[in-house]
Amino acid sequence: QSVDGSPGIIYIDLGVDISTISYADIGLLPFVTTILTESNTTIHSRTDLDRLIGIYTGGVKVDLELIPVHDPSEENIFASENTKMRSILFLRGKCTVENAVTMLSLMKEIIEKTEVLSQEKAIQLLERDIEDLKSDISSGGHSYSVRKMHSRYDVKSFLNEKLFGVKQLITLENLLKNAKNNWSGLQKRLSNMLDINSTLRPSRTIINLTGDRETLVSVFLEVEDFIRSLNQDGDVVNLPDFSRVDHPWMAPAKHQMVNLAPIQDEGIAISSQVSYVGKGGIMYEEGEKISGSSYVPLQYIKKGYLWDEVRAKNGAYGVMAALYENDGTIFMVSYRDPNLSKTLDVYDGTGEYLMKSLQEDDMITEKSITKAIIGCIGAIDTTALAPRDAGWLSFTRYLAGLSASRRQNWREEILRTKREDFTDFAQRLMNWKNTSVAIVGPESAFQSANENNNLNLQIIEAY
Repeated sequence: QSVDGSPGIIYIDLGVDISTISYADIGLLPFVTTILTESNTTIHSRTDLDRLIGIYTGGVKVDLELIPVHDPSEENIFASENTKMRSILFLRGKCTVENAVTMLSLMKEIIEKTEVLSQEKAIQLLERDIEDLKSDISSGGHSYSVRKMHSRYDVKSFLNEKLFGVKQLITLENLLKNAKNNWSGLQKRLSNMLDINSTLRPSRTIINLTGDRETLVSVFLEVEDFIRSLNQDGDVVNLPDFSRVDHPWMAPAKHQMVNLAPIQDEGIAISSQVSYVGKGGIMYEEGEKISGSSYVPLQYIKKGYLWDEVRAKNGAYGVMAALYENDGTIFMVSYRDPNLSKTLDVYDGTGEYLMKSLQEDDMITEKSITKAIIGCIGAIDTTALAPRDAGWLSFTRYLAGLSASRRQNWREEILRTKREDFTDFAQRLMNWKNTSVAIVGPESAFQSANENNNLNLQIIEAY
């Protein structure tokens, strides 16, 4: 990716496809990323490896990415089952041009030569990861509320919850028990997962380079040599086209969803005095076209009705709403909210409020529609991205099959938004389907809401 603004600096993203990992083991993947950043390799101790990373690079981090994949030839967006996906483990770093090959070699060593931790170290890191995740849930419960709700509606979001949501906290706590009581069994599972990708092969490896044109030209031949150096023994099976073939984790995940992610109202109990109150449901059925114009009325209610009612009147610190064009679901969630039932009532009244506003001549005018359109375009364009972020965004769009023409079509649909689009959105919101709730907060608030406000929250004790 050629970007200006970082002369002499190269950003490298080395990705390894992990779709061959058994579905039964994918819950361990977040802890495997911890191992890759904390463990020795067969060549260097972790202290020596970190010292080399510090000398020759600006840092190397490990990321786990589940990227939805679209048909790159399709310019319109339709609500789908969302089963097309790439699963990639990335090592991401930056360095000066002269150290590019050294950084790639260090990344290769981490992937191929990392050793399983000792039992004592594994327990220490699991305890740390658990506390870090609890802290993140406490401060960002709105994100975990949405993940929990979204996991009930499509399989890719179910996987996101399993790897990055409250479910991952439960997994880590179970791993900690196993590390203490059945270390040999856990050690074998972790070792097998590290062995799966112990040899980088060209067919399952992808490299993204970001820098200015001169920098990219200067490292290109060296990177080609690095790719040629990868082990090609038996490397005859190419990856499937994931825009046309379901990811291998999808079938078992669908089966699990039936029992583990029913559409029900849940309260996720944590040690907190405030709540993150979320409600969601289906706006578009599978196969229905979703237009960019749907984002304009959403922008209108976010900045108006929801903000006024949830933030200004009910005392929450904030409120958000999002429409997911991959599957046609919509979610509303508050941030540090002292109320439960009042906020849910606001959500339930959103469609009716929008419809009534359309009937008032001075409420939704051409001027207010234009203002909402400008807000949407501003959210798309944002501010200028840093070179690394610009390169990563372009790269993930490529992996996802999000073509420039598709993005332009979405933008033009936003710009063409009319009053009729507000009416359609209001009607859909008044009749949203299979709605459900996920609230992250104190258990006492859930019990009170169940007893006094006729809610039926199934309480999940997180911590």
